Amino acid sequence: MSTIDDSYWCMFNAFRNRDNFMDVYVAILNTIGNEVHLVPVKSGLTLGPGEGTCEIEFIKKCTPNLAKLTAVELDHESVERLKNHLRNGLSNVEAQVIETSFSTWKGLDDPVDLVLMFHMIYYYEPDERKQLSKKLHDSWLAAGGFVVILLGGEKGNKIFGRLGKPLPMWEDLEAEFLEAGFIKQRVYETEYARDYSNPDDQFLRFYQYHAGRPVTLDDVRDAMKELYQEEKAHPTSDTLAVFQKAY
Repeated sequence: MSTIDDSYWCMFNAFRNRDNFMDVYVAILNTIGNEVHLVPVKSGLTLGPGEGTCEIEFIKKCTPNLAKLTAVELDHESVERLKNHLRNGLSNVEAQVIETSFSTWKGLDDPVDLVLMFHMIYYYEPDERKQLSKKLHDSWLAAGGFVVILLGGEKGNKIFGRLGKPLPMWEDLEAEFLEAGFIKQRVYETEYARDYSNPDDQFLRFYQYHAGRPVTLDDVRDAMKELYQEEKAHPTSDTLAVFQKAY
């Protein structure tokens, strides 16, 4: 098996190619750009962006004046693709990519105006999430800065619970960020569909990688078949939330 086949990017790519999330997401970005005043944002941080597709689209559509970006990503294949996408998609932004785990990264020296956390909060236990929200509020964000979170919902994602690693509940995450001192600005629900028919090994490996206990590809396949009956268009949803630190 080649290096790229072993990478997290390859598994995630197989997962993302099974849904129409980007079509729905891009439409929501137009709404966010009109409803949330992100024009003053000039510096940003993104944690675990993978190859950066969602993050770059967000920056292009919602933060026209962003000039400096730090990205923290562990997977090497994703890092290489992220660098290329940043050069091509955000050529006017001074971007730094740090190849390391965001959960052990030492953090920022200077606060930024925006932090993007898309599908990465799952790697933290509840106590760690609370520490992260406090760190974001007290140290990493400038006054008036924003945190944007993208979180998978239970709808269409029950398989994670079946494999021993249920996704965090939006209500719990919301409470933690409000407790840390953030102001909730907007919450958007993204409704889309995922194809579970005839799953290939990379699609199965994505779920195997995120399981909370040792499972085989057959275990994942059986759980998928039971929950979704190999549906080609199973409804699912994510929550996208914008929080702000007070001035």
